Amino acid sequence: EYNGDPNNVTLLGGSAGGQLVGMAALNLDTAAPNTVKGVVALSGPFDFVSLMEEDLRGETRSKSFSMNIPRALGCKITRPKEAPVTTTCTEEVEREWSPVDHVTACPRHWLMFNSENELIPLMQEDEMASALTAAGCTFTADVEPGEGHAFAYWSKVRPTITGFVND
Repeated sequence: EYNGDPNNVTLLGGSAGGQLVGMAALNLDTAAPNTVKGVVALSGPFDFVSLMEEDLRGETRSKSFSMNIPRALGCKITRPKEAPVTTTCTEEVEREWSPVDHVTACPRHWLMFNSENELIPLMQEDEMASALTAAGCTFTADVEPGEGHAFAYWSKVRPTITGFVND
């Protein structure tokens, strides 16, 4: 109906959408190899285990973000007045939703962006790059200067993404 080509699918998402397109692409390509031509992720959280560890050490950049991670994973949150936030999240649940733990098939190419100092730590892109390298996947990882998050740096990366999608 929309003249789409199921053999030429590129998934794009920013922030939580970056994680979702990562999981969708990996699941699709595991079920039917070469279904996904490419993945574009802007500021994607790819490893919830390390994000939760940062949160427990008090290293997250935003209190609302640290509350949203467990909520997104379906975990309960306890927020006492004086004590740190606790959750019912287990490492098993965190890994279930972490793209870094599901790289078994490779969409044809990944294009990942992150800012130097933003809400999603740059280590998330590095961890995904390591997982993709270990699986023999091709990818490009780009670091944008500054603190922009996801679509905040869209105007800078749009030409690269447009070329990637049209390639």
